[in-house]
Parts: sequence; C-alpha cells; structure tokens
Amino acid sequence: MRNLVTVLVAAAGGFIAGVLLAPKSGEETRQELKDKSVEYKGKAKESYGTIKKGAASIKDELKAGSAAIKDIADDVSEEVKHGVRRASGEFDRRSQTVKGEVNDTAETVKRNAR
Repeated sequence: MRNLVTVLVAAAGGFIAGVLLAPKSGEETRQELKDKSVEYKGKAKESYGTIKKGAASIKDELKAGSAAIKDIADDVSEEVKHGVRRASGEFDRRSQTVKGEVNDTAETVKRNAR
C-alpha cells in the first residue's frame, strides 16, 4: 500500500514537472492539468473501490475462518469434557473395586488372626 502511494505521488510529480516545463501556452497547460487531474481522480476512485472490495473480501474470509476455528475449539472442548467424565467414572468404579477388595482382605486377615 505504501509503495503504491509512493509510485502514484512520483508519477503525479513527474507529470506535473513535464507539463510545466513543456513548451505550451498557459491555456493549453492549464487545460491539460485539468484533464489529467480529472483522469487521475477517476483512477484513484477506481483504485480505492478495488482496495475497499479486497478489504471487505479479506474481512469476510477472516470472519469465516474465525467461526470455523471457534467451531473446532468447541468440538475439542466437548471431546475433552466427555473424556474427563469417562475417566472420572472409570476412576470411581475402580476405586470402589479396590475399596471392596481392601475390605475383603481386611475381613480375611481378621478371621485368620482369630
């Protein structure tokens, strides 16, 4: 963008210098400057419109991309929550099993100790 502005300013400066140094009458020079300024104004508006459309397109793509990333993050979050719930349930089942085995072993030791 910065390079584009630099090129446009340099081109305009070169044009103006050329027109002012050309061997033409003042009326011809003024008319040519007026014509060229209208032409460049039109080109500038056209370029601005192109840039604006491009920026809008990029904005739309970024919105779509961020929505897709959010969806993926939500899916991953749900999968993690599901995994944690499964792991927690499995831990509870196994701890109950171990607790039962410990109690059985304690009872067996008490009986054998008598």
